[in-house]
Amino acid sequence: MHELGVKIGCGAYVSNLKRTCNGDIKINDCSTLEELENGKFKVLDACMCLGLQTLNLTEKQAFDVSFGRNVTFKNTVIKDQYVSLRYNNKLLAIYEISTEAENEIILKPKIVFDGGVELDN
Repeated sequence: MHELGVKIGCGAYVSNLKRTCNGDIKINDCSTLEELENGKFKVLDACMCLGLQTLNLTEKQAFDVSFGRNVTFKNTVIKDQYVSLRYNNKLLAIYEISTEAENEIILKPKIVFDGGVELDN
């Protein structure tokens, strides 16, 4: 706010500020203090907290990921270098792009979670 006040030639301050999101985490994803005190809090999706694109795996891909093997995706757009991989509501791994061809992307393991991490949704 200070910078805005300097630009228009007068003082400026913030009397009230409410953060409605932080990265991909929105205010509706969070718990209130009352919910925390009562033990009725929300568990955030680990994939969302990581801020990574999530790809859902087939059964065969999930099997390959469990052994740390490379996996191939056809006709899939991957926005960043790293992606989270899930199967049956579990975060199985974080993979990174190994090679890209015209309609095919091969991903290699960065981190594989033994048994996967249960996701809330």
